[in-house]
Amino acid sequence: MSADRYLSVMEYKPYSTRGTAPIEQTKGKQQNEEGGFDYEYCTNWSFSPEETITFFVPNYFGYGKMQLKKSGISKAPFEQTYWGQMPFTDAANYMGIFVLGFAFIGIAMYRKDALVQALTVLSVFSVFLSYGKNLPILYDLFFQYVPGFNNFRAPQMALVMIQFAVPILAGYGLKAINDWRTNAQPSTKKGLTIFLAISGGFFLLSLIMPSMVESSYKMAVEGSKKIAPENISAIYDAMASDWMQTGFVMLGAAVLVWLYVAGRLPKSVFVPAIMILLVIDLWRVDYRGFDYKTGKLESVELRKPEFVSYLEQDKSLYRVADFSYLQMGMTNIPAYFLLQNVHGYHSAKMRVYQDLLDVAGKGGGSAIANMFVLNMLNAKYIVAPEPYFPGIEPVHQSNIELENGMGMPSIVYKNPQVLPRAFFVKSTQVASKIDILHHLRDGDFNPREVAFTEEKIPVAIDTAVNDAKANVSQFENHKIVIQTENKGNNLLFVSEVHYPVGWKAYIDGQETPVYKTNFAFRSVVVPPGKHTVEFRYRSENFEMGKTVSLSLNIGVLLLLALGIFIEVRKPKATA
Repeated sequence: MSADRYLSVMEYKPYSTRGTAPIEQTKGKQQNEEGGFDYEYCTNWSFSPEETITFFVPNYFGYGKMQLKKSGISKAPFEQTYWGQMPFTDAANYMGIFVLGFAFIGIAMYRKDALVQALTVLSVFSVFLSYGKNLPILYDLFFQYVPGFNNFRAPQMALVMIQFAVPILAGYGLKAINDWRTNAQPSTKKGLTIFLAISGGFFLLSLIMPSMVESSYKMAVEGSKKIAPENISAIYDAMASDWMQTGFVMLGAAVLVWLYVAGRLPKSVFVPAIMILLVIDLWRVDYRGFDYKTGKLESVELRKPEFVSYLEQDKSLYRVADFSYLQMGMTNIPAYFLLQNVHGYHSAKMRVYQDLLDVAGKGGGSAIANMFVLNMLNAKYIVAPEPYFPGIEPVHQSNIELENGMGMPSIVYKNPQVLPRAFFVKSTQVASKIDILHHLRDGDFNPREVAFTEEKIPVAIDTAVNDAKANVSQFENHKIVIQTENKGNNLLFVSEVHYPVGWKAYIDGQETPVYKTNFAFRSVVVPPGKHTVEFRYRSENFEMGKTVSLSLNIGVLLLLALGIFIEVRKPKATA
């Protein structure tokens, strides 16, 4: 039913950083040829068995970023409070204390039901798998033998399965509670007694345990070396308060269940009361770390800076190299203003572009500080908080200002040596991938004179004369049109990332081969004369997936409608 997404991902993966190894390995992030990471990297976010307690006391290991209550401070800043085994985390895996309790009731009372059995096994399996390196006997089987499993670096993501299963099992628990009310069987009294006893026991623990473990708890937090000493007491206080609140929520649910089963609370009151208690329980946990900003997004994070207005006056086709937003950790913001930025964050970049960043970018793998590469990328403007490249004069100066007090100077530099988006090249040379990257890194060739390919182009290429023309007449996400005029069989270099799946080239409507050029870019051979060169993108996997997904979703809805129709038409049973 989600074939459109999955088939597209499968098509893209081999060309992404999650589907193939980098051309130069980085220590601590080793990848194999299929893009799988090494064991240490993949198990950084392994859920520890001790942290299973966060199902019951969400604050036990801290809770990501929180505002710690401190004397003398009216509004404390958000601080990282997690002190568990993982490098960091933003929230606990809390599903609701009595939701978990109802799930146990559902498992116990409907243990012979096939769906309950399956959901129970799924829950246990997901917890064990999430332990990652803490339970290698299971995790290593998947890491070593399940295809694609080593592309993921967070074993705790497996907990999504228990978070899916537990609410359904809790629904079975509610059904069992309703049965207890209507069927006064011996098993009813026994089940209710056990539930009330466990709930009461948990409540008593919430009152006495925090004080009993205070010393050892603070020593454990200090031993983690993740928390500043002055924050340890505040983290303990938050945990103790959280445990007590959770105990009261569980006690409240137990009282509601007892009153309902005993017939002292009508269903019309019990169900809303349980729902309200659930919202209170989850809301008190979920709002933690919620550092929200008031006002419209457009006037806070996405307020248009002056430099964007300046650049919008230039109606030509170009890219920018933004360093101001990059330094602020907001590297994708320029895209909101429809600027074609050479920088930007993506968790699964195209491998050729990431290799270009890593080897030739000279910016630490996250930026391009190599003027030679910026020229080839058609970076006509550079936006930076300070001079980055000597000899380039600024053409505009302003500031990026945000309502939260953050800001950064934005100085616009116009690059006088920028290369156009498409141009003819006089000759080609064959070189290895790494050698081409080194040429780009060192800037030891003239891109208009020579282009590097990894394999010999199988057609004869003439030397392009200086008056050969290539003008981009149409530029869209899925279509690029270039008008050319040249006197020989010439190579047209196009400063667009090479992606062989989906992108096809046409000269006057006839398909022509696309060649991987200068490691990350594309080129085509254009015959003499005036021509229209088109690049069009069409993913056959997406189109097929869209058809399959749409068909199956319609089918499921029709089956649902049929099921409802049959159920409605069934004859009513008579007493």
